[in-house]
Amino acid sequence: MKALEGTFVIDGMIEGPLLDARHEHALRDWIARVAQRGLSFALELESGSFSVLADSAPVAMDKIGDAPADAATNALRELLDTLPRPMRTKVFSTLRSMQYGKNTELQTIYTISSAGTVQTHQRAVETQTSPPMMCMPRQGLMRRFGMGAIVAMLALLVSALFVDYPSAGRKLLGSLRTADAEGITVEAGPFAQYIKIESKRMSKMGLLTLTLRRGERFPLSDGDYQSLLAGASVPQRLAVEAIARGYVRCEVFDCGGAFATSSLQRISDLRGNEKIDIAIPVPRDKRVSRVALVY
Repeated sequence: MKALEGTFVIDGMIEGPLLDARHEHALRDWIARVAQRGLSFALELESGSFSVLADSAPVAMDKIGDAPADAATNALRELLDTLPRPMRTKVFSTLRSMQYGKNTELQTIYTISSAGTVQTHQRAVETQTSPPMMCMPRQGLMRRFGMGAIVAMLALLVSALFVDYPSAGRKLLGSLRTADAEGITVEAGPFAQYIKIESKRMSKMGLLTLTLRRGERFPLSDGDYQSLLAGASVPQRLAVEAIARGYVRCEVFDCGGAFATSSLQRISDLRGNEKIDIAIPVPRDKRVSRVALVY
């Protein structure tokens, strides 16, 4: 599906230490404040830390401004301002954004430096986009709709002589059926040493539910993390760090191997539970064949 020109998408999360009730109030104020500027986040709190998750739904740029990446950067700086300067170095960001122009995509990554300041990295890439939807006067819209309806009816009558619509309808209904979980391969990848995929099932709502079980090497203490990080390869280190943050990204691929979508899944409950369920959204308009857990 092509991105719409003039839209802005931001996803990922920000994690940091939670100081006290006053700090929690400041975080909630920040979320309300940036929401008025078109940036939507959700707050999660857990045992002395906070997580701010970005809403990855596309937003029209006119709701944010001409420079939405700058707006996101300023919002992140304001979030850091809720913490004392020495504590800002403990904030971690996986935020990234995509700003769509005509057949262009401006990608921005937002990180926190060792000095506790916001750093951004940008690149522009070519992509296929759809033009923005244009508004027209109501009278002109009704006139165009009426003419379009007449043309469509004539085309339908003529095409019925050549097209087997009942058969096409059956094929369409077949494509809308809920995917079969047994036909979807789930790969734990670099997490295989630490997390086991116990079962998988598909819901009627298009969610692939995975039951995850702690593996024998799943880290439960600071000592476990340090032991696993010592001498670890880069993929293993990134996997362990993702477990420490409590989130993994699940990437979904169609039967042709093309990337379809991804979602960020919370797995921190595995620290206190031997197994948990996560629900992964699966596109209904694609034949999904593989889901991969990545950092």
